[in-house]
Amino acid sequence: MTTKSNGVVSAPKPYTITIGKVVVTVTAESVSVTFGSAAPTVDPSYSGFVGGDSSTVLNFSPNIKPTCSSNYAAGDETTTTSKITECYGAWSENYTFTYVDGTVTITKLALVVTALDAVKQNLYSDSTPEVVDDPSFTGRFTVSKSLPAGQTLANAIPGGVSISRTNTATSTDSSDPQAGLAWPTGQAPGTYAITPSGVSSSTNYTITYAPGLLTIQTPKGVPQLTATNKTIDFGSTPLSALSINVVNTCSPTTGVTTYSYNNNGSWVTITSSDLADLGAGLYTIKARYVPDATSNCYGRGSEVLEVTYQLTIEKATATVTATTSQKWFGDADPVLEWTVSGLTSPTTSADIGQVILSRTTGEDPGSYTITPRGASHPNYNFNFITGKLYIGKILINTNEEAGVLTDRSVTLTCAGLKPGAAVDLKLSTPDVSLASGTVASNGTCPVSASIPTEKLGNFSLNAQSKFPTDTTIQTSRPVSLVADPPVSEPNTPSTPSEPSTPSTPSTPSAPSSASPTPEPGPSPTATTPSRGNSSQGRGPSPRATPTPSPSAQDVARGPNRADPLAPPPLSVVPNLPADLVRPLQTPGNTNSPSNPARVTVDTGAGIQPSQELQASGSSVGEASRQSGVRTIEQLSTEKLEGFAPGAGLRIEILGARTGARFVVADLQVIDAVALLRAMEASITTQEADFSRITRVVRGEKPLIQEAWKPDVREGVDEFFAAVGLESPRELIDLDLSQVKNWVSVSAEVETYQPGSTVFLVATSSPLVLATAEVDRFGKAQLSGAMPVEALGTGEHRVRIVGIRSLDGVSVDSAGEIQLSQDLMNEIQRFDLGTQSTIALSGLNPEGGYHAAIRVVPLIPVAPWWTLWFILAGFVLAVAARYRRLLDTSSRRVIASSGVLASAIPAVIIGWVSTVTNVVWVGILLGLIGAAASWFMPERKKSSRSK
Repeated sequence: MTTKSNGVVSAPKPYTITIGKVVVTVTAESVSVTFGSAAPTVDPSYSGFVGGDSSTVLNFSPNIKPTCSSNYAAGDETTTTSKITECYGAWSENYTFTYVDGTVTITKLALVVTALDAVKQNLYSDSTPEVVDDPSFTGRFTVSKSLPAGQTLANAIPGGVSISRTNTATSTDSSDPQAGLAWPTGQAPGTYAITPSGVSSSTNYTITYAPGLLTIQTPKGVPQLTATNKTIDFGSTPLSALSINVVNTCSPTTGVTTYSYNNNGSWVTITSSDLADLGAGLYTIKARYVPDATSNCYGRGSEVLEVTYQLTIEKATATVTATTSQKWFGDADPVLEWTVSGLTSPTTSADIGQVILSRTTGEDPGSYTITPRGASHPNYNFNFITGKLYIGKILINTNEEAGVLTDRSVTLTCAGLKPGAAVDLKLSTPDVSLASGTVASNGTCPVSASIPTEKLGNFSLNAQSKFPTDTTIQTSRPVSLVADPPVSEPNTPSTPSEPSTPSTPSTPSAPSSASPTPEPGPSPTATTPSRGNSSQGRGPSPRATPTPSPSAQDVARGPNRADPLAPPPLSVVPNLPADLVRPLQTPGNTNSPSNPARVTVDTGAGIQPSQELQASGSSVGEASRQSGVRTIEQLSTEKLEGFAPGAGLRIEILGARTGARFVVADLQVIDAVALLRAMEASITTQEADFSRITRVVRGEKPLIQEAWKPDVREGVDEFFAAVGLESPRELIDLDLSQVKNWVSVSAEVETYQPGSTVFLVATSSPLVLATAEVDRFGKAQLSGAMPVEALGTGEHRVRIVGIRSLDGVSVDSAGEIQLSQDLMNEIQRFDLGTQSTIALSGLNPEGGYHAAIRVVPLIPVAPWWTLWFILAGFVLAVAARYRRLLDTSSRRVIASSGVLASAIPAVIIGWVSTVTNVVWVGILLGLIGAAASWFMPERKKSSRSK
């Protein structure tokens, strides 16, 4: 530093100047907080800055502003006095700082408790006021502020809040339609103060109270429910039948009603639109009524009103009616049927239990009462209405001689038909209506007609009637018409009450203008139905193809069925049991020749009278060993003689048809399941349209000994000899004590001779399992038990043995017939290895009957050629072995397998062709060849190769 004195500047001299910091006082702000509030922000205040400075200089670095805070925390109570504010940490180059603390004041939290508004609605019923209790006011208030964390209403308002209402209305409802009602104090419609109360101050709170309002609404009407006990019938009764009486004085008068019933203490709602799910009985019903939400009824959709009462559901009435039915005289009763009416859904006829139908006894033509009974159901009473079974009979009455009409008049005699039913008489073929009529009240039908003169040749008269169920019953008979029939006294038709009995035809060689002599009977004037047709050169071709007669004529026939081909061909052959070949017997049709002396038989050695054949002791079996044997080729070219020209023929074929095949390999170890599978597999290949096995299952030994022996008639040996089989055995002849495996076999046949016997047998040495009689439609069902161990080892067959019936061929004008190829095919449908016996019968020139019998062996063609495959396989294997190509085990296995495979054609084709010898020889040769190809020594190596 320099100085100047007297104009002279001194030299600079150093010295020190000290500038001291100015003291600034920092004072912390005093604050006030409400209880429960968060810590407040504390601001500082300053004093002591100089030279124009202020606290803003602390905003600039390197200066530091002070930090200010308090020791208050949320939750500190108002009684706390040690709470301060303070500042610290300020710094400046020019200032030093001193600090002064502030204070923290905690004030009480102010709360407002306000009572909540409430509403109630008093009631009236029949102009009588009914006070509804006030709603509960307890706890029904609001607090204006939320309490601090950890605080409860008990902290704020010790002793709680009490709420009461005044009984003085602050306002009234001038629109009250029941304003004139005398309401108790404080219950008239209007608004009333609801006042809360409690402490006004507590440690940390100040409390004030605000009132709410209770509104007593205009009173509403109360719907009244009444119900009376009800009784209804079971069925689809509408749910509205349960309607209750609702006395509803409010508007609108609508609501929802539901119903439930008491089910063992539980109420089950009835959900369906009707009461069908409630059975007959006594029920307690609960009706629940809820007024519509838009109504001004009390509750308005939230109040449930209930009433209970008793409901009785009576049983409904249903009617079971026996169905009117019918049958043809001589037939078995049809299956009786019934109907039921009056049931309501979901009940059906299957729900009413068993209905038993019975009819009054009797088999004569007429009507019989069908009486129903039974039927039960918890919801129904049943009425029963009887029906009728009509047993009808129609006889066609004509005058004829030797099968030719002597005049063209025809009358019908009926009995037992439905009164009022139509009866029609027709001539076929083609159909020509001759006459019709109506059944009288006593079931008779006097109908008569005359056949037009232009009708010549062979025809059939058909009479039919509609029964109550629209089922047609009919009877028919063939007739032959010539241009100038012999003059004959007309027969007087029998009365309806006395059905006619056929008479014996007169001999054509001695024609007479008088009517034929009748056999004894109730109607001696009726004539014999024609047994054949005289074609006069106009009949069908003698090579016409036959058709299975039962299926072609599968209609109900009358007891006087004029069978033109009766008797059955085999029934006229001596020594063949009549019971086995007899036709279905019906009154008025014995199917036996009227004069046995005029019955002739041709067994291949010429035509002989039946008596001579019988006297000679000849039989079908002997005929098969003599001149009656024909091959198929021979029979197809042979002309059979001895018949009346133009006669219609009946054809029968007696034969055996396999239905199943199987093999029993070891009696000690029998696999029943495999056996059944083998039988089932063979059934499909063996099935024919006329004969089939329908079922094979595991069976059991019959419980009673009598069941072991089917009804095999005497003389059955000849029957089986006719098909080339040995005499049959019966189960009773066998020792069955060791039999453990039984197979139940069921079979059925059709187009067989009605009334004949059909056999179900096992093995080639026949063991009879079951027999049955063929019904009138050519059908039969058989079922029997087969003892497996009793059959022995080897291949076995289950066969059906019986007589097939064919018709539809006529003799030519020379009295001869040549069988068609189609008939040859029918013959060959029986088992190869057996034989078919074919028989034809019809009128002979003497007015009796003629039968032609031929035996056709069904020789199988053995496919021995298949053994060449085995030989070829063996030769190839030997050659390979010789050439040392089979030097390893695997190659020898291949070679042996090849030889075995070469036997497969012999096994399969031999089995299919039924020549089982080929099968066994093929298996044996295959095994020998396979073994030889394995063990045959190889060719030794030559010395050169060594």
